[in-house]
Order: sequence, then C-alpha cells, then structure tokens
Amino acid sequence: MELLSAKDIQYGFSPVIQVWKGSSLVWSRGSYWSGLGANNNWSTANNWSSSIVPTTNSSLIFGGTTRLSAFNDFAIDTQFSKVTFTSTAGAFQLSGNKLIIGNNGFANNSTNTQTINNNVVLSSGNNVVDCASGPITFAGALSGTGGIVKNGSQPLTYSGVCNYTGPTIINQGNITITSASTLNGVISGAGSLTKTGTAVLTIGGNNTYSGGTSFVSSGLANLINYSSSNAFGTGLFTVSNAAGQINTGGNVTLPNNFLINSISLQYRTSGANTITVTGNIAGAGGINKNGNGLLDLQGTLTYTGGTTITAGTIRAYKTTGAVTATASFTMTTLTVSFNTPPSIGDAFRFFSGFTNQTYASVSLIGAPGRTASYSSLTSTLSVIS
Repeated sequence: MELLSAKDIQYGFSPVIQVWKGSSLVWSRGSYWSGLGANNNWSTANNWSSSIVPTTNSSLIFGGTTRLSAFNDFAIDTQFSKVTFTSTAGAFQLSGNKLIIGNNGFANNSTNTQTINNNVVLSSGNNVVDCASGPITFAGALSGTGGIVKNGSQPLTYSGVCNYTGPTIINQGNITITSASTLNGVISGAGSLTKTGTAVLTIGGNNTYSGGTSFVSSGLANLINYSSSNAFGTGLFTVSNAAGQINTGGNVTLPNNFLINSISLQYRTSGANTITVTGNIAGAGGINKNGNGLLDLQGTLTYTGGTTITAGTIRAYKTTGAVTATASFTMTTLTVSFNTPPSIGDAFRFFSGFTNQTYASVSLIGAPGRTASYSSLTSTLSVIS
C-alpha cells in the first residue's frame, strides 16, 4: 500500500487507507485509487484501496502511476467532496461523466500536471483549487454558481469552455484561459490572468486582481470583450505574439499600464462609445483604433510601433513649454486645439513611432493666424507660420 506524505493528509477522507502521522501509522478517511482493477472505471471496486467503491460526497484520492486514465462512470450528477492528487501521483487524465464537486475542490500535491477532462459543475460558494506542487488543467467545461479560489504557485489552466458565475480569487500564481469563456464574477487576488488560444474571452466583472494580464494573441479574431473600467484589474496589461484586440461597447476608463510586445493592440469601440486610457503605453508594438467611437490616450506614450486609425478617433496630448496641444486623429482628418496660442517653430510629437495615416492639411483651433504641418514619419506637428 502506498503511504501519503504529510502534505497529502490535510484533507478529510473515509476510513479506507493508512497514512503516517508523525511516527505512527493511522487510518485516514478517503477513497484511494489503486488502479488494480481490470479497467479504468471508478465503479470497479478493485481500483480502490480495500476494494471499497466511493460513495456520494466521498473525497477521491489519486496517487501512483497505475491506470492514469481513470474514468468516472458513476451516475450523472453524483457529487464528490474533493479530488486530491498525492505527492507520488503520475500525470492523471480523468475523464467520463461530469463532476459535481463540493467547496473542498481540487489539490495537486504532485509535480506532474493533472488534467480533468470531465465537465465540472462548481457548487455554490468558493471552490478551492490548490496547485501546491504541480499544474492542474480543466480540459472540460467549467460551470455552476460557485467560484474558484486559486491557491499555490503552480499554474491553473482552463482549456475547456468556462462560464461559471461565481468569483475568481487568484491568491497565488496564474490562471490561463485558452477556450471561449465568460467570467462575469469578480476576479481578485494577487495573482495574474493569461488569455491565449484562438477563442474569445469575455470579462464582465469590476475586478481588483493585481498580478497583471497577459494577452498572448493569435490574431484579431482572438479578442477579449470587456464591459468594465476595472476589467483588467490594477496590474500591467501585456500583449504578445500576434496583433490583439480588446473590445467594449461601454464608456470605460482603463487605469492599467499597457506593454505592447506584439505587432499592435487594437482598441475597438463597438458603438459610439469612449475608451479612456489613463495608464501609460509602452513597447515595440503599435496601437490600432477601430469602431466608431473615441480612444482617448491620457497617459505617457512611449510605444515605438505605428499608430493606425482604422475607424473612429484617437485623441492624444502633447505639451511644449506652456502650450498643450490636443489632437484628434481620424482616418482622413487631423484637428489640433491649443490651450494657448502656439508660436512659430513650436513642435508637438504625439507618438514615439510613426502614424499610418497622412494628412495634407491640419485644422487648428485656438491658434489664430497660424498654420501647421504634420509629419506621419515622426508623428510630429510643426507650427510653420
């Protein structure tokens, strides 16, 4: 019989296994997978220690390397208390009927990745997923009214469709989402969130997580829909790989700093709404404005890629001496207003990179008698007379 480590015996189980407690061998509660049966089914008695089949609300403990493709053939909607992988567990691939799990959730005490291919229904309340020593991947759908509390420094991945309605608390580490998913509950905690894959992620909460957002884009169709000014929490938003798109139909103010390490990040307004970015935008990539609304850039702009207006308007600001210029860029027009009249020779560089649009003329407001030209190569307005 395999013995459990101290890390493995933090959980309450039914009396079917022996574990070490200090120097003593004691009975602990739980249904421990031995894999000694003739198939992979959970209902096969010989697959469990002492040949005792788990019952409703049992805690399921998977360890060892025998029959790693354990199959849930219990009646649909059978509920279990917890799923634990011991420190000696191989890389299990659970599958079969959907899992309804109590608030005790899942724990991986092994360094191997544990994959839950079953659809999982989260009970009401917060369900703890502890990636204490190794990663956990939910490859099936995640649903239910409950939430997730992510503990442990190792990664947690949602590669199945995810639409549970409860909160997501990332206390440690990272959650990566790869499939079409909707997170409308509040996302909080010190951890981070990553979006990758080719599907759409929808974020609907007023979120407070501080670990940052990583958008590993696969192209403009691989977008993030959001509706709140706090959708991306308080941390850095980083986009990498291919050009990415974030889209909203609301009037939002994004406080995040953005780091664009891809070709570009497209800020899309799905209506005549306004996206205000008060954080700074940096990186080697560029930005793209799409949709009929306004993108108002109020932070420091040091990104060195191009600035493109596919649709709508970009508003940017530059101060030279006592003069602040406010520029409104569309696909075909450039209008610049001043808080005080500029002088001949004043120059205002709005972006560190180039502007994809060219403007044969510039409309000036608050600069009586002055004319100006705009260099798209350097994104600079020059007052010439």
